[in-house]
Amino acid sequence: MKQLTTFLCNYSINWAIYALLSIMLLQSGCLGSSTPKTQKTPIILKPDIADKQAQSQPPTPPQPPANTTIPTTNIPDSPPKEEYNPTTQQQETPHETNKIKTEPAIYQIALMLPLGLQNFVPNAANDSVPENALLALEFYEGALLALDKLQQEGVPIQATLYDTDNNTTTAQQILNQPQLQNVHLIIGPVYSKELKPVAAFSQQHKIPHISPLSPSGAVTSDNPHYLIANPSIEAQCAAIYRYIAQNYPVNKRIITVCANKPNEISMANLFYRFGQFFGNATAEFAAPIPVNQFVYNRAGIADIESYLSANEENMVVVTSFDNLLVYDLSTKLNLLRSKYKITLFGMPNWLSFETIELEYLANLNLHLPLPFWQDKTNPDVAAFKRLYFQNYKTTPSEYACRGYDLIMWAGRALKNNGKDFYRRPHEVNSKGLFTNYIFEPSWANQYTQPTALPNTDFLENKFTNIVRFKPDTGFERVNR
Repeated sequence: MKQLTTFLCNYSINWAIYALLSIMLLQSGCLGSSTPKTQKTPIILKPDIADKQAQSQPPTPPQPPANTTIPTTNIPDSPPKEEYNPTTQQQETPHETNKIKTEPAIYQIALMLPLGLQNFVPNAANDSVPENALLALEFYEGALLALDKLQQEGVPIQATLYDTDNNTTTAQQILNQPQLQNVHLIIGPVYSKELKPVAAFSQQHKIPHISPLSPSGAVTSDNPHYLIANPSIEAQCAAIYRYIAQNYPVNKRIITVCANKPNEISMANLFYRFGQFFGNATAEFAAPIPVNQFVYNRAGIADIESYLSANEENMVVVTSFDNLLVYDLSTKLNLLRSKYKITLFGMPNWLSFETIELEYLANLNLHLPLPFWQDKTNPDVAAFKRLYFQNYKTTPSEYACRGYDLIMWAGRALKNNGKDFYRRPHEVNSKGLFTNYIFEPSWANQYTQPTALPNTDFLENKFTNIVRFKPDTGFERVNR
């Protein structure tokens, strides 16, 4: 099979297309098979990817690990591994020597992604990979590299890939397979409609389940086994408030600016409540920060100035995603910066804006909340990008980076903290390569009802990278 997939590779073929074809070959055994399948056959991703060729050798095309197999019987065609033994016992750390815990010899992970391989028909232009599938494919490519590295670190993991086809019926059919009840962690799917039946399954069987990309908290309720890795926009706004409270002097105020749109007004309103939430829920801050709200409609400079204080630090938090509003507001704030101390906070999509003056942003000390961040000065980030290019002949997308980062974090959490790692999230090392993973209990309307004490609806990653724009170096992360 390895020789066949290598023969099929042509360096002019789009690499995403080729990787998808490689997976299809592993599933069907031949490229041209069109026989419909009623049941998904899992791909067993043994994390022992073949050693890379020496740098002097020509680069090889991207493909799954050399010993990746499709089991046709109950025994996979690969070297035997130690079977899971539910009676295996390991001693706790020295300070807990009187406690015994039961841990498997191999941690089983179910990776559920909407690749849609059954519906993929390659065309002459090699551009027929649907956007939904491409996102999942890039995540999968990063995950493969993480499994390889975890194997090198001696982490006992066996991952199985399931193609959910972006379809709830397919996802449910996968969940009906008996082996799913014995996995130790489920990662995926990507979209909320598929996540709901999987979350219900994990809740029933008490299996930790990570949503890798969707930040929706409406997927499940009263479910402490459900973990959201990508923080919601509300959590990102809370991170802004926390950062302001911890890093600026007492003499400060927050001015929220938004368009007359319900979602933007709702986010701006959160800043009134954060002081009460953090004060009551965490006892973190002595007093709430004064907050004023400004609904912006191409206002004049005098209107903006009426909200600013000459004696305080003005934290202008813009909860708008509108490029034109941001351009107009930042232009006028830039004219006022000689009279007032202004620090501007924006939304994560501002990085994609084209019509915006970088000089103004630097003058206004712009800060952004970002769930995902590539630190170009980090040598480990550079090493990952080189490894990815070596394997796939292109630079990694955000989703490839997320796939690598999350699988690395989860694998190490299983190894160091056991299969119940999510029950004690603060004992798990939170550091990732592109973000941190600080999971905390969350519930519906947690910021609007800070005094309520309901059950945990889910665990949410509350860490958000706060980055600051500097004219000489660009963006840099300012929180840890």
